[in-house]
Parts: sequence; structure tokens; C-alpha cells
Amino acid sequence: MKKAVILVAVALLLAVVLIAGVIFIPALMNPVIEYDSRVTIDAPKADVWRAFNDDKKTKQWIKGLESIELVSGEKRQPGSRYRLVVNNEGEKVEMIETIEEVKEGELFAFTLDAEPLTDNVRVTFEEKDGKTEMVQYDSVKAKGIIWQTLFYWMQSTFQQSTQEHLERFKNLVEEEQKGR
Repeated sequence: MKKAVILVAVALLLAVVLIAGVIFIPALMNPVIEYDSRVTIDAPKADVWRAFNDDKKTKQWIKGLESIELVSGEKRQPGSRYRLVVNNEGEKVEMIETIEEVKEGELFAFTLDAEPLTDNVRVTFEEKDGKTEMVQYDSVKAKGIIWQTLFYWMQSTFQQSTQEHLERFKNLVEEEQKGR
């Protein structure tokens, strides 16, 4: 009887270790989630750039954004920092955005820092035949093994959310173009 109990206990322990390995090891081996999202906007690059840099419009295309506030530095310049508050399904999340690099009309790079993650973002703009291709490159690093594991298994959700934001931005800009 004792041997049977010990065998069952060892089998359960091995099962738990195996399951934990299957869940945690892929996340540990891939600590950073990288993806890109893109849209082609039927508008000249100058108009797209202007809309992208209009803080009043940002709430219209970033779902759940409640506020964006400059906390230090010059507006939209490298080194400037913004406090963003996003309502994520009833939970308020505060993020600090630090602008890393700006090339007028071509590149806007920033870091988003929040409690569970740091996201390094590069947004590029390229005009082709009167339309603008906008590409957002994200590199997300979780803070802690639990978040890292969760984010690893949810990475398609991150990309889907970013793509939805870009699609809303595209629609906003194209609607403005029709009104001109």
C-alpha cells in the first residue's frame, strides 16, 4: 500500500513538473515578443503624419485611452515624457511614454512603460502612389516570469489589438480626406 501511494505521489509530481515545463519553458526561451502591424492609408504622408501627431485625435483611435498628458520635455520631441491612462475593460492602466526618436514625416519611436511590461515601438511612414504605408514595430518585454508566460501565450492578442488601433487610425484619416 505504501509503495502504491509513493508511486502515485511521484507520478503526480512528475506530471506537475512536466506541465509547468510545457507552460513556462517556451516563455523563458522567448522573453521578448516582437511583431509588426501595418495599414495602407489612402492619404498623403503629410496628412497622415499630421493626424498621427494630433493629441486630440489620439483618443479617437486608441481604444480605451482616457487621457494623455505631457509630464516633461518638449511636446513630441525626443526625451519628452507623457502619462497615458487607458481603461482596459474597467481597469485603469497608467503608462509612461518616452519619445526616443522623431524623424519628421518618417519615423516616430517611443517606449511605453507600465506595471507589467515595457514596449519599444517604432512607427514608420512611407508614401507610395499618393497613399501612405504605416508600419508599427513592437518589441514587448514583460516584467516578471508570470507576466512573461502570460504574454507569451497571448502574443496574438497583442498584435490583434495593435492592428485594430491602426485600422481605426486609417479610417479616421480617410474619413477626414473625404471631407476635404
